[in-house]
Amino acid sequence: MFERWLPGADAWSITRSVWMNIAVEPLRMRYWLASFYPLWVDCEIIGVGNVVLDITERVEAEEFRGVVMENLVEGCWPSTPTDASRT
Repeated sequence: MFERWLPGADAWSITRSVWMNIAVEPLRMRYWLASFYPLWVDCEIIGVGNVVLDITERVEAEEFRGVVMENLVEGCWPSTPTDASRT
C-alpha cells in the first residue's frame, strides 16, 4: 500500500468495500467501508491510518429496495374496466 503514497504519487487515500460473515451472526453477511491514508511526520510516511464504517444496514436497505421495486414493476399493468365489473 505504501507504494501508492511515494513522492509524486497522485493517490492520497484508498477506499475499499469489505464484506464477510462474523462469528456473532454467522448467517448474516456484514459490510464495511474501509479507508486507508498515509500518516506523515516531517514529510515522511511513518504509517497508515484507517477509518472503517459499518454499512451493513445501508447495503441491506439497498438490496431490499431493489427487490421491492422489481416486484412492484412486475405487479403493475394497465387495466380497463370490463362489463362484468360495471354495476
